[in-house]
Amino acid sequence: AYVGKKQNEPDACRAMDKKASGRATCFEDVAIDTHNEKLCEEVEAQVNQRNCYVEIGVYKDNPHLCMNLEGVSGHLCYKEYAQKAGEMEICDSIPNTDGIKDDCFLQFVSEAKDETFCSNFEGQDAIDDCYLSVAPKIEGNLLCAKINDEYKRNQCHIKMAVQLESIDECNRMDAHAETSEWKTCATQVGIAKLDLQYCGMIRDDDILKESCRKQVYNAQVQAGVAKEE
Repeated sequence: AYVGKKQNEPDACRAMDKKASGRATCFEDVAIDTHNEKLCEEVEAQVNQRNCYVEIGVYKDNPHLCMNLEGVSGHLCYKEYAQKAGEMEICDSIPNTDGIKDDCFLQFVSEAKDETFCSNFEGQDAIDDCYLSVAPKIEGNLLCAKINDEYKRNQCHIKMAVQLESIDECNRMDAHAETSEWKTCATQVGIAKLDLQYCGMIRDDDILKESCRKQVYNAQVQAGVAKEE
């Protein structure tokens, strides 16, 4: 089944039954091994064909081999090329018609140094994800308020509460003190500060309060500051 790959002879791949599971991989492997993008045309499986163009494109420093693919497959090709080559600017080659351009930029959000990076996005979900990722890096708790999605906005405040070790950040949440989200935030602050008093702020929920106490106590044990209860 892998004669073609071993000898780098595409004719051996062509001789394989068209329904053979290894046929697409055979062409793909030979094309990549010989850096011959023309052979990618003979790869029938879409995922394999896309990877074929990506691998050879990166080798030849030519992202526009992805132009051999149409529609979503072509857009995904550019996205995968950008990730593999580590070249964020390639994302600009993708039209923002199906969310793939935003997904492409999201691959590089870990490199963002400030909120200006989030201007690369057009879809609101992607913008929210960007703010959620960037806020803890710059201690930018005000960024949380810019997040449109309520769940993500509250998650941002929880992240910032932990980072700043501040219950005040929990109080910035849309969630009120009676909600499980606020109680989760208080628990996380307690763990961060190794302080059981924050568990005492959890009202009307003995289960979550006890859970908080256990988590904070375990954190104290790990830090070597626990006192016998």
